[in-house]
Amino acid sequence: MKTRIDYCRETLPDVLEEVWNAPELIRLDEVGMHCGCEYTSFDLFKGLKKYSRREHSYGVMSIVYHFSHDTPSSLAAAFHDIATPCFSHVIDFLHQDFERQESTEKGTDQIINNSLFIQKLLKTVQISPNQVIDYHQYPIADNDSPKLSADRLEYSLANMINFGFADKAEVQSLYDDIQVSKNEYGETELCFQSIDTALRFGELVLQSSRLYVCKEDRFSMFALSYLIKHAIDDGVVNESDLYLDEPVFLKKLCSSSKYKRWWTEFKSLSLFEESDKPKPHFYRIPAKHRYIDPFVISRGRLSKLSDNYAKNLKEFLEDDFSSYLGHPSFFHE
Repeated sequence: MKTRIDYCRETLPDVLEEVWNAPELIRLDEVGMHCGCEYTSFDLFKGLKKYSRREHSYGVMSIVYHFSHDTPSSLAAAFHDIATPCFSHVIDFLHQDFERQESTEKGTDQIINNSLFIQKLLKTVQISPNQVIDYHQYPIADNDSPKLSADRLEYSLANMINFGFADKAEVQSLYDDIQVSKNEYGETELCFQSIDTALRFGELVLQSSRLYVCKEDRFSMFALSYLIKHAIDDGVVNESDLYLDEPVFLKKLCSSSKYKRWWTEFKSLSLFEESDKPKPHFYRIPAKHRYIDPFVISRGRLSKLSDNYAKNLKEFLEDDFSSYLGHPSFFHE
């Protein structure tokens, strides 16, 4: 598999290239990072380049290897989204996990342990499954928000390009300023060398973060979760079908004439209505605030170094999603 991230040109060991032939990772080629929003007709999502969980996972793996040259943590990064269902965090909405969005993380260990391909590959390089099942054990791969990890870095840089906030040259300059260092807690973290570069990165990330929780995004994800819930309740699909890929899932969904029509309605969505009071078929739709407060080596957190950034970050985190969103015809039984 050829990496989509031009800024990370590290030569990878054979095992890190070979693992992408695992069927469980190939499935992620048809599971999107945009959580179903790209299927709608909202102007915000028109023309978005395909961005799959497989591409994202490959990028996270490449970043981890670039900064660590450690094979087990790089494989753990490759597997970190292996249990992601169709439409990604839409299924968190289905499970009412709007703000944590962690319900879709379950099952990674089972998939890895049940994969003959992955088990055989791990055996050839003498790496145990326990070394690759949980990428949270590797701080370069993942850490607690708002710190910077390879996972947050990859989708942040990718979406800067996807949404036209930055070009490849600027993304390269941001990436080149990062190195592994110790943060204020003495923990290993991906940190910036320059405060100016950290500030530019922070503001660009905030632009993306606002999109992840904007009304169009939340409405689209909730609408799709609503449709899927009713399809499950009607027995047209079941939850295990969500662990197919999206084209296969949609083929099964659309085998029902009712849900084929409803899916067509979803794809045509380009507007919604808003109310400050409860109304039938209007919903409060919260979401997870995804953000990064980067650390500058020997200086500290960006929010402590820039009053303007701290102000913008505070405003973003105080968005309370208090209005109700609805549609004149979509939410039917």
